Amino acid sequence: MGEQISFNATDITGDISSWTWEFGDGNVATGQDTVHAYSTAGNFSIKSIYTNSNGCIDTTTRVRNIQDVNVGMNVTQSPTCENFLVNIQGTGDLVTFTPWLWTFGDGTPGATGQSASHIYTVAPDTVDIILDVCSEQEVQQLIINAPCEVDAGSDEATCEDVYFELANST
Repeated sequence: MGEQISFNATDITGDISSWTWEFGDGNVATGQDTVHAYSTAGNFSIKSIYTNSNGCIDTTTRVRNIQDVNVGMNVTQSPTCENFLVNIQGTGDLVTFTPWLWTFGDGTPGATGQSASHIYTVAPDTVDIILDVCSEQEVQQLIINAPCEVDAGSDEATCEDVYFELANST
């Protein structure tokens, strides 16, 4: 809700001199093209009223369903390490009438769909993963750690049942 919806009558032919729009929520507008934002969810009967230069009037009515979507995300592996695969799953309402748009926060191209995967190649960093569905936006921060480096020392030989102190090894 709150998203600007475009209405146009460009496909209406004839000698039209004025257009009036009734959006079904008490608001009206004039002009061949207009925009309107609904503040509540529901089914709205949208009426367009056309008047020609002779004063003849015609109307068309369409029903538009305005939904208040609820979306979120689950991120796994979070926090993550550089060059690890991160899976992101959209949650909430099953929205199929508009795309799920992902921004990964690292300057790379985003993705579309209810789920996405991404490999982050910069570390250490904290990025904002952003999901846009309709006019709803969900943001989640992801910490990207540098990969750890481990050195267990050189290969050593010892006898079975002989205690060996790895910490003292070079």
